[in-house]
Amino acid sequence: AIYEPLFEDYYVIKADISSFYESISHDRLQRIVLGDGNEEINNKLKSLDIDNLNCYKSLINCLLTVSKSIQDRNSGLPQGPAYARYLAELYLIELDSILKNLYLSGEIYLYQRYVDDMFLVCKSKA
Repeated sequence: AIYEPLFEDYYVIKADISSFYESISHDRLQRIVLGDGNEEINNKLKSLDIDNLNCYKSLINCLLTVSKSIQDRNSGLPQGPAYARYLAELYLIELDSILKNLYLSGEIYLYQRYVDDMFLVCKSKA
């Protein structure tokens, strides 16, 4: 699309969140993955029975405990393990929601993200 004459007045933004994995707050991540304040995750958790919900919470606690021991602090996820990418994706779910709304309103023409690398195409410089 960026090479099409129709889109010559559009802006292309490539963004990479600096030190993303290292800066993920464990406390904030735990709140997100447990649905605190996130409607999408909260609705999915409500659909689980009590045994599966307890299993999910135990798994999240285990993953964060492993991450804390690897990183030796209360922030950051190790790069490489599949679970870290999964948790990183969940960490950005709120950003996705904001940008999805901008897309639906027509302010953004395209939004693509792979973990911390993003591409946006928009008409307005703002």
